Amino acid sequence: MGFLLPVLQAQRFDKQVNLEGRNREFIISKPTGTVPPGGYPVVVMMHGTSGTGELFYQTSGWKELGQQEKFISVFPSSLSYCIQEDGKNINFTKWNNGDLQTVACPGQVFRDDILFLRTVIDTLNAGFQINPRRIFLCGFSNGAVMAAKAAVEMSDIIAGSVAASGILHPLDTGQIQPRLPCWLTIGMLDDRFLTALNVKYIPYNDSALIILNGILNQFTTSLGLQNQYTRKDSSTNLTFYEFGKLNNGATATNKFIFLLARNMFHVFPNGTNYPFFESAPLYWNLFFKNIIKSSTTPIESAAAVNQRINFYPNPTHSFIKIEFPLSLQQNLLSIIDARGNLVKSLKGQSLGQPIPVHDLPAGVYVVVAGAYRGKFVKY
Repeated sequence: MGFLLPVLQAQRFDKQVNLEGRNREFIISKPTGTVPPGGYPVVVMMHGTSGTGELFYQTSGWKELGQQEKFISVFPSSLSYCIQEDGKNINFTKWNNGDLQTVACPGQVFRDDILFLRTVIDTLNAGFQINPRRIFLCGFSNGAVMAAKAAVEMSDIIAGSVAASGILHPLDTGQIQPRLPCWLTIGMLDDRFLTALNVKYIPYNDSALIILNGILNQFTTSLGLQNQYTRKDSSTNLTFYEFGKLNNGATATNKFIFLLARNMFHVFPNGTNYPFFESAPLYWNLFFKNIIKSSTTPIESAAAVNQRINFYPNPTHSFIKIEFPLSLQQNLLSIIDARGNLVKSLKGQSLGQPIPVHDLPAGVYVVVAGAYRGKFVKY
């Protein structure tokens, strides 16, 4: 009689860090066996509204695939905020991005989830043999909006980003520099998109790109890509579109992939809730597995990023709002143009309101306040 070999399971590590006075939690799943050449690739999976890292650790399929393909998977949890929905105030977990900021109850303090994600990566760097050129983000719904925001604000450290059933929010836009490849998946029956677009369904043909033009343009503009596509690898239920030309006409290494899924609702497919594909192996085998980041990209630590001032929308045409540390409330902030000329001075306590910049010429501007600084683009 033969003996069945035990099925090896990845090792689980529950981590907690204190940031901005709050405990932040994340789960690390490390495959057993030897370290792959160059170190472990990393996939960070971000849950959607009302979700947790624990939920997606259990259901997303990433930890099982990580054991098989020898990469580390990470499952962070967002914080809970008061949300205004259907005239009621409800508490839900949400990542801090434009999706949260447009529905949040007034008077709340938003925590810096970009700082949190960078701290997660710093923790991995300190405790595991990871490959710094193969760090990837994947998010679902509100977590997808976070993955897209991180593509803008963390492109120095991540190699690729997947937004599953979520957008690059207008409040999170900005030039992705250095550039990196991004992926967007939308189901033709996803009620979040149908409600926002005021349509009954998204057609399963090329006319979907007309309906979704504004959403797709958020990505292509931020990636410096032309709004021209090639339809690739279509099937009865999945159609892939590739945007692969830079604005100067050159072939892009930072391609943008759009996947339209026939008859898919608002789900993160895990092999049971949508019959035509399973997210983790699809995103890994067709996307992440083939991406290696340039070794020349400078990387910022979480501590360094904590000294940045963030802006939205960015790029902007008429106004900006500035996210700034509480310690800057009494400081004088200087807006400096590309030639080093001071063009505006602002008091920190006034920055909770939109700041008009329509009078400024188009260009890149730097904002400085003590050791803190940031950059926005006026077009």
